[in-house]
Amino acid sequence: MKKLIPMFLLSLFVTNISAQESADTMYISLSKGRVVKYAVSEVYSMGFQPVATPQFPVADNSIELTYSPGWDGNKTKLAKNVYELLTRAGIECTDTMGRASITDAQYNEIKEFTTNLVKGLTTEKAIYDKCFSWITSNIKYNNQYSDGSVVNNDAYPVFTTKTGICQGYANLLFVMLHSQGVPALITNGFIPEGGHAWNYVNCDGVWYVSDPTNGRYRKMDEYSSYASTFMPTSLDVVLFKEENFWYNYVESRLNVCSIIGDSEVAVVPYSIEGVKISLLNPTYVSPNVKEVYVGTNIESFADVSLGMVMGLKVNAPSVEFIHIDPNNKYFMSNNGVVYSKDGKSLVLIPAAMKRIELLPMEWGKDNAVEHHNNVEEIVFPAGTGSIGMYAVSDCPNLKVAYIPEDVDVNNNAFYNVHKDFKIVRY
Repeated sequence: MKKLIPMFLLSLFVTNISAQESADTMYISLSKGRVVKYAVSEVYSMGFQPVATPQFPVADNSIELTYSPGWDGNKTKLAKNVYELLTRAGIECTDTMGRASITDAQYNEIKEFTTNLVKGLTTEKAIYDKCFSWITSNIKYNNQYSDGSVVNNDAYPVFTTKTGICQGYANLLFVMLHSQGVPALITNGFIPEGGHAWNYVNCDGVWYVSDPTNGRYRKMDEYSSYASTFMPTSLDVVLFKEENFWYNYVESRLNVCSIIGDSEVAVVPYSIEGVKISLLNPTYVSPNVKEVYVGTNIESFADVSLGMVMGLKVNAPSVEFIHIDPNNKYFMSNNGVVYSKDGKSLVLIPAAMKRIELLPMEWGKDNAVEHHNNVEEIVFPAGTGSIGMYAVSDCPNLKVAYIPEDVDVNNNAFYNVHKDFKIVRY
């Protein structure tokens, strides 16, 4: 009898195609709770087509950058990280002002001064040496002005007051060189004394590590001469660009900094230019992107230096599902939500997700659903241990939570949710 159902009638009643019983069998849920069992071949003959599931990226033999969150690890490899990246990216990556904060008028004033300073010099190295020497001779290291106010380390205030700390030295050298067409960029990281800022400069095809604060520089390929001195953790440039992804260097990792394009599905690549991508913390995600597929290469979603800020949480307003390769060593996903690999800690809920189906675990302020503006329903599954204080907070559109009858719920478990919020026991 079921074979006689016309296609147009079936299309009116079908509400869901459920999981297959086997490779050859499929259940179809109709209206009013009815379920019909079909052979897969029958369903496709009616006009339905299988949905192509995006594939996770395939691992390759790309270079794996050495990661270090502090002043430790193999410093020679850390120094080589940046050399490999800048050599592969080329000087094109410096064709930007990065995060430099400067007006056109301020830039032109510095440019005019620098042009006069280097007048008659014909090589990039000679121009660099002159600018470097002027800064080291004229800028005074201080974090306060004479009136006790905090120093502004943007390039122009450092230029006019002749006062700054390491970030100010690096910012000013960058602007001076940029104004003369000498490829340069700013980096942040560590030296033995603590956090630091310096530059990388390309003169006539040769990359240099340049520290104007301390009056020292070295060729980048001479690792042994500076590896124990400089540990770079971020570069203020976009290193690589391809059709749907842009990449930079953050937290000693190659990072996906932008996801662009018209596709609703973004499959994050395994590598770019022969270097493994291990961080997914974008500052921009196209509003077209609804789903993100993550492979075994991704080791982190957060910038620790910015307080564990997760780009896929704050900069991806349209993402509804995140899928993790089951072979990833650090994370797992369930119903589009990201957890630690052991499934005991929540990592990331996509910003556009409206119905969140959680894993069974202990929920409370140390493992909480929080600051989610779009969620309307939360489902706590059977096996949930308890729902403690502030387990769910600052979810202003949350209207209902489905909770098993046997799960204890703290009186303050749900904080700052919708005014009509209710708990439904099941």
